Amino acid sequence: MVRFLILWLLLASSCLADIHLPTTPVLVEPNSPKAPKAISEIARGTLYVVESTTPLIQLQAPEGFLNVVSAKGPLSVFGIFADGSDEPELRKYASENLMIVTGIKPGRTELILIPVGVTEQESIVRQILTVTGEGPRPPPVPVPPTPEPQPDPAPQPVVSFRVIFVKESGSTLSAEQSAIPGAKSIRDYLTSKTTPEGGLAGWREYDPQQNTTNEQATMKALWAAVKPNITNTPVLVVEVNGKATVREYPKNTADALKILKEYGGQ
Repeated sequence: MVRFLILWLLLASSCLADIHLPTTPVLVEPNSPKAPKAISEIARGTLYVVESTTPLIQLQAPEGFLNVVSAKGPLSVFGIFADGSDEPELRKYASENLMIVTGIKPGRTELILIPVGVTEQESIVRQILTVTGEGPRPPPVPVPPTPEPQPDPAPQPVVSFRVIFVKESGSTLSAEQSAIPGAKSIRDYLTSKTTPEGGLAGWREYDPQQNTTNEQATMKALWAAVKPNITNTPVLVVEVNGKATVREYPKNTADALKILKEYGGQ
């Protein structure tokens, strides 16, 4: 019995995501009175690197202020870091899962990090980030010779795919639009392609005032992130590999299937 309990505890602890945000100071000495503080402001041109033991889905609310690139470690990164000095440096990250965040334009947004397979909302990390104006200017570097053209990189595999049809209850849609969510081709495609959670496929039909109290944790977090950006309905919400997009509602079933396959693949 004791051996079983120890094994269960080890398995349970291995499912917990360990997410590390950039902090200041970067390193804290033992018994230091200074507690690390998560960085909430990044300048354009600096790198904000998130480390995690598990793959992450990222959402932004509102969108348009951050560019986020997922990468696999160990990885060496050269640049000016949000938790470093104003000088470029080379850092080595040993974590298996990395997210490299840069600012696109000045403003304030919330970065939401959802561990893949999360079962509790408490495991979701939320950090307000303010992107400031110009940012530090790195010293000039020699311009390398123009490289030979390389083939386009292979597209990233789809590891997370979720869809929400958002329309007002009782709203007047065309007959072709009304048929979209219930069409067999749409349901079959989404049931087979979207990311399941808790035994449910990863697609929904929501009202703009949808109550998600009893919803799955990942879908609840996705809805919380995109809802402030939905000002008119109907719309189509698509999330792929952690990036959520709010699109115009399709014109008909064929148009909807074409759009969905652009994100979820054939």
